[in-house]
Amino acid sequence: MIKKQKFDEIYYEYKDMVYRYVFVRTGDSETAYEIGQEVFAKYYENMMEIQDDMVAPWLILCAKHKIVDCWRKQRRFKETSYEAYVLERELISDNGLEKIVESAAQREFILKLLSELKEKNEGWYEVVEAVCIFEMPQEEAAQYLGISVPVLRARLSRARKFLRKKHGNDYYREL
Repeated sequence: MIKKQKFDEIYYEYKDMVYRYVFVRTGDSETAYEIGQEVFAKYYENMMEIQDDMVAPWLILCAKHKIVDCWRKQRRFKETSYEAYVLERELISDNGLEKIVESAAQREFILKLLSELKEKNEGWYEVVEAVCIFEMPQEEAAQYLGISVPVLRARLSRARKFLRKKHGNDYYREL
């Protein structure tokens, strides 16, 4: 029963991410849904071997392979466009794979940082979200948050100091 509960948690947490990933690359909602189901079926078979911190990258990688399989099947029946060919080559390349895995890991790390920050101090979280995530200019962010620019800068500085103390300089690549 524990395996099913864990699967349900993972499914509801990542199903939208997998669907969006596939839909953006295929442009077809039915295909995205079908591939998503195949990805999660494969995950269910292998879930005990996958580390918790590698679930998102594993799902994306599996989705990438399913997309390539889908394109190969389609190619047997019709000519593919040049754009699809280029996208397939990019997905197949090791460099493309590294980018996908790195991007998924980066998102996970950013979510972890933001969660820790929100738990520590809501004000710091709001400032970091506005300035670093939404990339608002500091003046605009201060106005949006209803605080002065010096207060915004102080909160941003304290938030970064907290993250640096907790994670070293790793967080600088992310926020």
